Amino acid sequence: MFISEGAEQRVYKLDDFNVIKLNSSIFYEYWLDYFNNLLIHNFFFSSTNYDFLGFKMIDEQLCAIVKQQFVIANETTNLQSVRSFLEYNSFRNIRKN
Repeated sequence: MFISEGAEQRVYKLDDFNVIKLNSSIFYEYWLDYFNNLLIHNFFFSSTNYDFLGFKMIDEQLCAIVKQQFVIANETTNLQSVRSFLEYNSFRNIRKN
């Protein structure tokens, strides 16, 4: 069952505990960059780790398929707190046209 779609991936419910995410590597120059990102994510955020399942052609586009445990939100995200945290750590919010 389709859940949501963002700029980077499409998310589907697999069962009561897991989701499947399809990623076409749109934000990565090379697939190796995508896999390095998965490894880094799994190292630092092991409680929400990804399991790489394989590749699939979808609408003539190669997509990586990963499984991730379903995370239930217990509160909404305060975007101002996120912005403040990022600014404090020298990140800037810019848009490129």
